[in-house]
Amino acid sequence: MVTSKDLNSACGFGCGVNFGLGLPGNPVVLLSRCVSGLSNIFRWRDGKRDGEHLHIRLIEPDETDEALRLLLGQHGRKADDAVVVDFVRYARHRQIDLKQTFVAVSGDRIVAACLPVVAPGRTALLMTSTAGSSRQIPGAIAGCVAATCNALDPKEVEIAQLLLEPPDTRTAAALHEHGFSELATLIYLQRSVTKIPPPPRLPQGCDLLSYTQENHDHFARGILASYEHSLDCPLLHGRRGIEDVIAGHKASGEFDPSLWFCLIEQEIELGVLLLSPVRSHGLMELVYIGLAPHARGRRLGDYFVDLALHSTASEELKLLTLAVDECNAPALHLYYRHGLGEVHRRLAMIRHVS
Repeated sequence: MVTSKDLNSACGFGCGVNFGLGLPGNPVVLLSRCVSGLSNIFRWRDGKRDGEHLHIRLIEPDETDEALRLLLGQHGRKADDAVVVDFVRYARHRQIDLKQTFVAVSGDRIVAACLPVVAPGRTALLMTSTAGSSRQIPGAIAGCVAATCNALDPKEVEIAQLLLEPPDTRTAAALHEHGFSELATLIYLQRSVTKIPPPPRLPQGCDLLSYTQENHDHFARGILASYEHSLDCPLLHGRRGIEDVIAGHKASGEFDPSLWFCLIEQEIELGVLLLSPVRSHGLMELVYIGLAPHARGRRLGDYFVDLALHSTASEELKLLTLAVDECNAPALHLYYRHGLGEVHRRLAMIRHVS
């Protein structure tokens, strides 16, 4: 299941992919295009598990509540009425079309569901239900995901992404059959900020830029340079153009150009810090930190985290959150050193749509 933190999060400290849209509140999904030219019934070829056939199809109007309980649940357990009602209210506000949910039906029961979050930057986050106790469910989830990917327009979406609750190895194995591969296990970190820390001292000889259209190229070059030899989600590097990457970052949360920073030295980009506030819930999402190879080893990561904490408190927000690849030991040491603690993990999987 994709939580609100998942939807708000991206790989941090070197990875160029967003795993969310920065949507506040309870888990939220979005499908921005209608599915056309697709049969309403997709028969899953391995549909005789547990003695019943599975039918993969678009949702019927009277099935919305049940499908949402699956999509918004955790650990194979359904969400309660309050979560569903809150989500439906938000969906109406954002003009989200819930009729585009794909479901797997066994007999008269919905056993799995999937809905894509189509984001700027030609990516889609696939929100799925979680595996339950039945052996049938991982295949049902994979069937819904396959149907969803088949419905995506390759002109609009290049990469499909999803997040699983580890250790959901059965669903991961079923998704391998549909072209998905593991990208990373993401560790989600957070820290409360109870008072405004002093602003960090600008490194000597450096200038700090906020994002403007005139500074756009600085940010583009800084992000690209930070991918070199990065330990965060390295399998994703080079799969998208930089303009798609920036568009995706802007769509994460509430884009505020004054909270995007690029550190330069003699007009050469050293690194970037991208923050996104979610003011309705009092938190700041650290969307991305990246340092160019020539800037590493100078404690500039500490400068950026101090700047993130100062910015969080200055905006009267109480929580700093982020996600990072578990294999990125230097980034984890940095974040732990600044008091961020782990709250949960997710397995990220991706595939090309075309």
